[in-house]
Amino acid sequence: MTDTEIRLLHTFVCAPPFDLLVFYVFRKRLRFARGCVLIGYLLLLVLTQCIQMTAGLDMSLTALLCRPLAVLYMMATIHDRPLRVLSIALLVYSLPMLAGTIGAAAEHFFGAGLPPGLWKCLLIPMMFLLVLPAALHTIRHLLMPMLSVDDRRLWLYLCGYEVILVALAVAADPSGTSVQPTIIAARLLLPLALIQYLRVSNLLARYTEEGNALHTRQLHEQMIRSAEEARYQTMLALWRSSRRMRHDLRHHMTMIAQLAHEGSRTRLAAYLDDLAEQFSVQKAERHRQIKKTAEQNARTVKSP
Repeated sequence: MTDTEIRLLHTFVCAPPFDLLVFYVFRKRLRFARGCVLIGYLLLLVLTQCIQMTAGLDMSLTALLCRPLAVLYMMATIHDRPLRVLSIALLVYSLPMLAGTIGAAAEHFFGAGLPPGLWKCLLIPMMFLLVLPAALHTIRHLLMPMLSVDDRRLWLYLCGYEVILVALAVAADPSGTSVQPTIIAARLLLPLALIQYLRVSNLLARYTEEGNALHTRQLHEQMIRSAEEARYQTMLALWRSSRRMRHDLRHHMTMIAQLAHEGSRTRLAAYLDDLAEQFSVQKAERHRQIKKTAEQNARTVKSP
């Protein structure tokens, strides 16, 4: 195979399976129809291939330099925070880095007589098929629950940690052709380190949510107690008002009987008018207190 054919194979076979994993994670958050996103991604691959043919650099190094284009395309087509898209893209990118390192090692030991880069083009898709079940399990049980966490600081820390690890791995071997045991071991441990950090972040996020839920529940219980205390005070005031009304009623009955016995109709009529006005004011006050209590109860029920 010629160098052009190997570069073409590398562009269309090595990176796309892993990029599609990122789109699979955000499949329900795409800005456009899936067909449009796929067509745009194919055009991006064509652009990457043009850069491969004109840059004159190593195939793996050129693919590395084109990675930001793919990440920017993901941010443009995925309706989510760019920080979260970048974090997931960096997490997934550790897999093709690992596969490329294994391919470089296989090419070094078993690639005599084969065109340079062919082992990578063959082993990276095989590596993708091998890790696909574990990747899907991680997506369903770890990444999807993490996407429900809307804590910007958590994603910022996670993304920063991933950037540091990936940058160190890339700086140690930019072209991905080194077969030094330390480089191979570092790239083997890179996905495990990222996944383990993601697990810890998920656990911390869960504890944070549980703490927030407990705090909310305590506030709700405190509001209920305050409403019950206010309702008790209102009922106590109504009871005391009723006692005063009964006491005043006996006094009023005595006065009415005395005025009727004296035959003073003018004074009796004036007294009854004044008594009716007092009863009207007391009735309005009781209605106001009852309405206030009902509003407090309604606010307590509606609060989270």
